[in-house]
Amino acid sequence: MKKVISLLLTAVLIIGMLPLSAVAASTPEEALGELDIYSGGYSMNYLAVNGKVQTQSYTYFLYENAQGKQQEIPAYCVNPNQYGVPQTVPEGESIRYLAEEKASDPKVVGLIANMYPHRSLEELGLDNKYQAFYAGKIALWCYLIPEWDINDITVAPGLTGSERTIGEKLLDATTRIYTQGMTWDHVAEPQITVTPDREQAYPVTLDGEAYLQQVFTATSDTWVVNHIVNIQFQNPGDVPDGTRITDMNGQDITQVKVSNTGDGYSGQFKVLYPAASVEGRSGSVQLTLSADVYRYAVYYALCQETDEYGKLQSYLCDTDPQTSLLRNAISNYSDTDEPDDPDEPTPPPSETALKITKYEAGTTVTLSGATFEVVGPDGDTIGVYTTPESGSITIPLTEVGNYTIYERVPPEYHLLDEEPVKQVTVKYGEVAEVAFENEPYGDLRIEKIDEATGASLAGARIQIKHIESGATYTGTTGTGGSYTFTKLKPGAYEIRELSAPEGWERDPQTYTTTVVAGDCVTYTLKNEALPGLKIIKYDRESHETMSGVTFRIWRDGELLGDYETDALGEILLTDCRPGTYRVQEVDTGDSGHLVDSTPQEIELSAGDGIKELYFFNDQKPGIWLVKVDSANPSKVIPNAKFRIEAVDGSWGPAEFTTDQNGEIDLSELPTGAYVVTELECPGYIIDEAQRIIHLEANQTARFVFTNSVQPSLHLIKLSADGSRLAGVTFRIARIEDGSHYLDRTTDENGEILISGLEPGVYSVKELDTVSDHIIDSVEYHVELFPGKTSTIILENDIRPNLTVVKRDADTGAPVAGAVFTVKAADGHSVDEIKTRADGTATLENLLPGVYEVTEKSVPAPYLLDAPSQMVTLYPNRNHTVYFENHKKPTLTIQKVDSITGSPIQGAKFQVWYGSNGTDTGELNDLGTYFTDASGQIVLEGLRDGWYKVTELEPAPGFTIKEPATQEFYITGGRDRTVTFQNVPLNAIVVEKYDSVTGEALGGATFQLRYLGGASGTGGTVIGQKVTGSNGMAIWTGLKPGSYIVEEVDPAEGYSIIQSSETVYLADNGEQSVITVRFENMPDGNLLIRKVCSANPSVTLPDAEFKITYADGTMIGDSNGIFVTDENGEIRIDGLEPGKSVIVTETRAPAGYEIDTQSQTIQIQAGRTVSLTFKNEPHGALIIQKRDSVTGQPLAGAQFRVTTASGCEVGLDGVIGDSTLTQNGVFTTDSSGEIRITNLAPGAYVLTEIKAPHGYVMDAPSTNVVIGEGGDTQTVVITNTPKGGLVINKLDSVTHEPLEGVEFTITEADGTVVDDNGGMTSSMGLYRTDENGQIIIDGLVGTFIITETKTIEGYTIHEETRTQTVVINPNDTQTITVYNEPVGGLELIKVNADNTKERIPNVTFEIRRMDDALVDTVTTDKNGRVFLSLENGSYYAVETESAEGFKLDDTPHYFEVKNGETTVIQVENTPVSGILIHKTDSTTGEGIYGVSFLLYDSANTPIGQYTSDNEGYVLIEGLEAGRYYLRELENEGYVPDTEKKTVYVESGETTEVEWENTPITGQIQITKTSADYNSVNGWPAGTPIPGTEFEIYNARTGNLVDTIQTDKNGVASSRPLPLGRYKIVESKAADFYGLDKTPIEVEIEFEGQIVKAAMTNKSLYTNVSIQKTGYVEVMPGQQIRYDFSGIGNNSTTSLTSFFWRDTLPGQAVRLDKIVTGTYNVPGNYKVVYKTNLSGGTWRTLADNLSTQQNYVLDVSGAALGLASNEYITEFMMSFGVVPANFRQVEAPQVYATVYAWLTGGSQFVNQADVGGVYNGQWIMATSRWVTRVYKPSEPLPRTGY
Repeated sequence: MKKVISLLLTAVLIIGMLPLSAVAASTPEEALGELDIYSGGYSMNYLAVNGKVQTQSYTYFLYENAQGKQQEIPAYCVNPNQYGVPQTVPEGESIRYLAEEKASDPKVVGLIANMYPHRSLEELGLDNKYQAFYAGKIALWCYLIPEWDINDITVAPGLTGSERTIGEKLLDATTRIYTQGMTWDHVAEPQITVTPDREQAYPVTLDGEAYLQQVFTATSDTWVVNHIVNIQFQNPGDVPDGTRITDMNGQDITQVKVSNTGDGYSGQFKVLYPAASVEGRSGSVQLTLSADVYRYAVYYALCQETDEYGKLQSYLCDTDPQTSLLRNAISNYSDTDEPDDPDEPTPPPSETALKITKYEAGTTVTLSGATFEVVGPDGDTIGVYTTPESGSITIPLTEVGNYTIYERVPPEYHLLDEEPVKQVTVKYGEVAEVAFENEPYGDLRIEKIDEATGASLAGARIQIKHIESGATYTGTTGTGGSYTFTKLKPGAYEIRELSAPEGWERDPQTYTTTVVAGDCVTYTLKNEALPGLKIIKYDRESHETMSGVTFRIWRDGELLGDYETDALGEILLTDCRPGTYRVQEVDTGDSGHLVDSTPQEIELSAGDGIKELYFFNDQKPGIWLVKVDSANPSKVIPNAKFRIEAVDGSWGPAEFTTDQNGEIDLSELPTGAYVVTELECPGYIIDEAQRIIHLEANQTARFVFTNSVQPSLHLIKLSADGSRLAGVTFRIARIEDGSHYLDRTTDENGEILISGLEPGVYSVKELDTVSDHIIDSVEYHVELFPGKTSTIILENDIRPNLTVVKRDADTGAPVAGAVFTVKAADGHSVDEIKTRADGTATLENLLPGVYEVTEKSVPAPYLLDAPSQMVTLYPNRNHTVYFENHKKPTLTIQKVDSITGSPIQGAKFQVWYGSNGTDTGELNDLGTYFTDASGQIVLEGLRDGWYKVTELEPAPGFTIKEPATQEFYITGGRDRTVTFQNVPLNAIVVEKYDSVTGEALGGATFQLRYLGGASGTGGTVIGQKVTGSNGMAIWTGLKPGSYIVEEVDPAEGYSIIQSSETVYLADNGEQSVITVRFENMPDGNLLIRKVCSANPSVTLPDAEFKITYADGTMIGDSNGIFVTDENGEIRIDGLEPGKSVIVTETRAPAGYEIDTQSQTIQIQAGRTVSLTFKNEPHGALIIQKRDSVTGQPLAGAQFRVTTASGCEVGLDGVIGDSTLTQNGVFTTDSSGEIRITNLAPGAYVLTEIKAPHGYVMDAPSTNVVIGEGGDTQTVVITNTPKGGLVINKLDSVTHEPLEGVEFTITEADGTVVDDNGGMTSSMGLYRTDENGQIIIDGLVGTFIITETKTIEGYTIHEETRTQTVVINPNDTQTITVYNEPVGGLELIKVNADNTKERIPNVTFEIRRMDDALVDTVTTDKNGRVFLSLENGSYYAVETESAEGFKLDDTPHYFEVKNGETTVIQVENTPVSGILIHKTDSTTGEGIYGVSFLLYDSANTPIGQYTSDNEGYVLIEGLEAGRYYLRELENEGYVPDTEKKTVYVESGETTEVEWENTPITGQIQITKTSADYNSVNGWPAGTPIPGTEFEIYNARTGNLVDTIQTDKNGVASSRPLPLGRYKIVESKAADFYGLDKTPIEVEIEFEGQIVKAAMTNKSLYTNVSIQKTGYVEVMPGQQIRYDFSGIGNNSTTSLTSFFWRDTLPGQAVRLDKIVTGTYNVPGNYKVVYKTNLSGGTWRTLADNLSTQQNYVLDVSGAALGLASNEYITEFMMSFGVVPANFRQVEAPQVYATVYAWLTGGSQFVNQADVGGVYNGQWIMATSRWVTRVYKPSEPLPRTGY
């Protein structure tokens, strides 16, 4: 595994660590070489610089990285004034470039590094790569172009809506790129550092779990790809169990997310060790971090095709270079006591290690940030490590031998060690140390600027010279005007300018500066410009600069030549001779602009510098024509053809057709008048009118032509219910031409749409309709108009449906199968219908009319008894008729036993029927019938009428009982039941009962046998009968004799008690009925319960039993097996009473002994009998491990537990190999215990196999016996501790303990002694603690103690450096070692009240007697500081005391002589005091103004004090002792006059909480309306709810309550202490003015209610302004706007009052303002904004009088505006104005309309007014729309 990791490290190092990177070239030989730079298109013009709109196009090159992936990377031009790829080749084509020179300017690299993709689109706030390119290029040019200032960049004028939003985002991104790029003063190299917050992990608790935690910060100086650093354990198998790498929220991670910090990228993670896993241990864990980072490499690319394209721009090409870095870090942990100083390095965590330290050359200053690769003895890379803040790193090792250390990356601003590779031998048990040194260096950046403008200057050649060594260096400032000399030796340097940039004078002065190690020093040189001329060319409309424009230049009449504007639209002539220069444009360089041939002249004189001339070009005009539908202007019309020609014949004629957008777009036309004629427009009526269009420069005439479509007919067919009807046919004909017609049928939407018809009147007639509707025979007429669609809506009536509903007359249930005939009123049959299952029958689509419905037939068993019905059907209305029929009745004849009521079978009856028409109709014989087994005769389907039933013969064994005949009437639909009784002859009746409850039992089967004669045996079986629900059965018709009644089968759940009974029927001629009674015994139940024998309340589930009858018969269907349920029970029902049941346990529950004793019980009838079984629980064993001396519990002792027979016990206590979990071995926990449960009774053997750390085993084995009944045995086993060692380190003079002295401790054979017995590796290195001690436990044997390093100010005694000590078990050896102090001062600071208490953090100045400062020192945490001093006299004076102590500025004089240490002890008196907090007992708030008198211990007053606003009194400077406090006065509170005793401890402030009970009253405020409120209609005196007041204590100003008036206008305070209060209204109710006038009141006695009444005036806030102007203007005309109604109409004053006019800048230019006058005397000022002023207001006029009318000239000339600058808005600012402030004389504004505005266009002027009341703006706005009109010129006369 380690070999694999080593190979991985080696592979990564080849990529990421060697001087040459495979990804990013670092030398010219590895530069990009030849590449193609492409024109990417996507032109953008969102930003303007110095008023110039910047149009940029995307450029890029394709780069194949080391992984073979091709990337598209932006290319940024660096010569903005030259033409580039986009201006030379079309989009998608490229030009060959060579990129060899690497950019050295850190600011250029910094700008590139802050652009996309180094910073994501999300970070930049942009939408795509094109925007990112644009923002980056503008930011770069702000550095490269001298005249460009990042603060002068604005959003391009004229952008609105979403385009302006994009511009604002680009401006923000540009500014951020520039700002961050400018901070770079050097180019960072790839580097990842990992720094822990402490040297070792420390205890924390997370989510209730204990951990040791170490927090690491991973930092990269360059961009991290995807912001991800991968992290893992180098050797996962070596880390303690449960150790985790997490983020700062405790979530496990394998990647650290880094973020931009401004100077790099960093992220944090944690290493968490579970406290239980590292308990009593020490060690370290190695981490591996890897990431892909950037090695910034930016190259200049030069054009290689100048022969074809000429001299083109150079480009910056960023190689997007990723390099892989791998770093290692070490995390240390220790479960020993933490060092007192958490930042002090702890002993290295392993016994064998390598320590690497990095120093600055020639000093002892350690350096962080150096990266080393460590290669092991076998040639494998161990890891790559970076020095932390301490400058050294200790690497724990497992192998000894020769190691090679390579310094790969030096610290920042340092050179590599002259010996970058070193070897060191690592020995077992030792720390091998190796040191590296680095020479520091600094950088010097020379900036060259124009002395007058501050613009940066390229091309200055600079030389610097190191004064000390004479070394010289030369460089030339680049496009950013700077050059950086890198890696310079620190010291003083001379700076000289060898040559100046072209057009500037060289600075002959020599300057000096100092280069500082670790820094980049910037020095600025200035040059004066020679006389020169700059010509700048703009597009007049867009304000974009124009390249390629040719100008001819003369000086004093002499032609100098023709010059062409560069890529920035500029011509720069430098070092010009004085004279008059004349400049004239001769060629625009393109076809879209007009030549401005007007020349300009300028005078250049010596010393003038560079002067500028501005030229503007007008664009050639164009025509944009759009064709739209006149009815729907949003609908464009394609394929309309037009002819366009110039009026004077100079252009055209030409024909054009509108595109799919309905447009014709023509550009670059000559100025003049044009005729536009429409030729054709398919589907539309041609607009035959000609248009004359006048085109002027910079104008694209926009015209909209409208056409009306040919008319259409839209027919909609509806049903009477409103639904659409498809499939209806119409004939449509134009009345003027009736011979032509169209037949059309409605579609699925019920519509017919016919387009392209001629205008006129059309007839519409319906030919056919759908089957369920009635045709409409009316002929309709509709007129069609041009450009419109005429719609006609027609409706059809719906044919009606007839539904017949057939129902049962009695139940209402539907009757299916009834047949009806339907006839029309004229008698013809329409149809015959039959009812369905739902009882309905429907006849659909009938014509309206009268119909007869007759019932023809009905299904059985119904009577045909419903009359016919007449119905009338109407259109659009369905009709339903209802028929009802009675069922044919049913007759039931019931025959029963007169004694038992039981049914009798076989009785004979005759039935007659009589007509229902009379009371005694003729009888018809229906026949004879016999009763069935249920004793019934059922006759169905009868007719209604009279019936007669007569019993003819009784059933055998019975005689007829009168009446034998019954007569009755049966109604149709009503069933009838009649009952007849028979008297039995000889009979035997059986009655069956429950023997326990006496209840009758049905379901018992009996058999009757006839014996014959008086007695006998055997007999003939008469039959079987079953008892009914009444428990009875009967045999009748029996002949005399003897009978046996036998019970064959009992009822379910019962047993037979008496199986038979003999019955004798006498032969005496009389009826004999004998009743026999039988009883059945109910079955029994069994309940089995299973419980714990030790605690019977515990029931036991899952116990298994076998249950049988005593005769061996199995019970149940599972072979007699039953299992106790979750309640420990088994319940069995239906057992035979009287039988015995045997229950045997076959399986015990887990953890219990089986109960092998069976139990027997007898089942009892109708009862539940129960059995209880008890189980003995298994036992438990507790082993407790204790220190034999202290009795303290001991963790970590191991025991093997077996039975007496040697079988090992598992964790669950079960004995046997199959269940073993750890071979019977157990370890004592943190409480020193082992607990084993579920042990069976018996003997066990406990064998100790490992003692706790630091202890010896006293007894190897112990026996223990586990008894019955869940016996728990506790065994205490002790161990004797090993010996210990105590080392005391003392000052040989003062015997003071010395902290931080280092010792190594080894055994006699040289083995290193680990701290805490190896639990925490220390490599045998120990330091004395704050008590000067080293204490080690758990040692036995001979040990060697060697002092290796003492602390500052002391020397080691060589004779006592090494000592040997023998340690026996339970024995502690102590040795004391002294150190000699060296010469100097040891200053100790102590507490004056307790001189044993040392005071840290006290600062002293050490001075010589002549007051010369030697040093400033501060006492450490032990209150001590040592300073080495030469012999002489000195004094120490305290300059800063520790917190809580008084400063002692007394000088302390001392002398150092003979190289000895002088010790002085200085005392500080601790600060003591009393802090009183006086509070209200009710609210807890502090009480102001309470006076206290302080007495000393003798009751002498020593001071009077008063509480502050918060109720506090602080009394300082007191000596320790007893004091008394007494309260003097307390307004508004019950005074507490009792003296309080206060004890003050030295150095402490005693806090006293003192409460007082308030004497309270209340404040009540009533608020009413002062006048009639016109808004809400409230009269004066109305209570006002919702007004808020604040109540303040008048003395302290503290807010004590906030109250609000209720519906009655009353607000009441809480109870307040007596005193004076101030009431301030804080919020007025709606429609009322706020009255902030304070009212003071006083509560003078307890319970007083102080009432105050206040009123509010009604409030109305409103402002107004009205603006009017010309409705229509001509282009070039002057326009005037008039303002009226300007005023504050409120009933209160307003602040910040203004009125403002916003001008339509696209249409007019402002000429003058007439201010008007106002009704209130005062002053105001006029301010304005321009299109170039951004958001800044400029002052036009100030301190104007409101009583005077002014006329202000606001033309560009009067205000000194630039030629492309104009006013966009102006504002009159008045400040505070009173109510009813308003204008008197009307203000006016005069402006000129642009001459190029097109007729038909319009523009809007907006004015607004506003002021502030109570923090809210009150505003009003007025707008005025003006149209532009320009009359058409007549066509030229042609003579025709």
